[in-house]
Amino acid sequence: MHASFPVADVRGWIASHGWMFIWLAFIASAAFAVFEHRELTKKIRASTGRHKQLARCKLVLLWLLPILMLIGAAASQWGADKADREIASLQSDLKKSKAILEETKNLATRPEYKSLKPELRDQILRGLKEMRKSVAGQKMVFFVGFEKGNLGRARLAEELSGLFKDAELETKYEGAGIYGPESFDTPVRVFMNLNGPGERIYRSMEQPLSRFFTSGIVPLGNPSTSTNEMHFQIMGTPAFLPDGSVIFE
Repeated sequence: MHASFPVADVRGWIASHGWMFIWLAFIASAAFAVFEHRELTKKIRASTGRHKQLARCKLVLLWLLPILMLIGAAASQWGADKADREIASLQSDLKKSKAILEETKNLATRPEYKSLKPELRDQILRGLKEMRKSVAGQKMVFFVGFEKGNLGRARLAEELSGLFKDAELETKYEGAGIYGPESFDTPVRVFMNLNGPGERIYRSMEQPLSRFFTSGIVPLGNPSTSTNEMHFQIMGTPAFLPDGSVIFE
C-alpha cells in the first residue's frame, strides 16, 4: 500500500511534465539531422539513379522526424498549459464554493443570539453620545420593550436598552408585552409624537442605530405619545449576523 504513493507521484509528474521529454527528443533529433544532413547532401550530389533517389528519401525522413517532434512538443506544452489554467480555474471555483458554504453556515446559525462585537458596539455608542450632545437641553425618555414569545427579541431589547443607558440616555426597559400581531412590514416600531422634538432626535440617532439594526426599524408618528417619550417596540423575528448586528426575517 505505501509503495503506491511514490509511484502515483511519479506518474503525476510525468503526466504534468511529459512535454519536456518531447522537447528533449526534438532537440536530439534536430541535432542528429544537422549532423547527418551534410553527409546525405554529399551522397545526393555524388550518386545517380536509384541511389540518388534513396538518399533524397533519407534526407526527407531525416528532417521529418524533428519537424514532427516540434509539432508534438508544442501541442503537448499547449495542452499542459491549458490544463494548468483549467486546474487554476477549478481551484478558484472551489475557494468560492468554500466561501459560499461558510456563509451558508453562518446564515444557518443566525437565529442564535450574538452580542455586538466590541468594535461595532463602540462605534454605535459614540454615535449615540454625539446625538445626545447635539440635542442637549431637550428632554427625551427612551422606552424599550418587545413582543413576548421570542428569546431573540428579549435579548435584542436588553442589548438596545444597555446601549441607551451606556450613552447616558434616560431609558426605561419595559420588558415583554403584547403589542399586537407580528408584522413583517414593521419589525421594530418606534413611536413618537411628531409635534415635539422626537422626530429630530430620531433622525440624529438613525445612523448609529442602522449599524445595529441593518433593516426593519420603522419610525411612526403617534399623537397619543408624550412629546418627551420615544417607544421602541421589537416585534419581528431577529436574525443575528456574525458581528452581532441584526436583520429581520
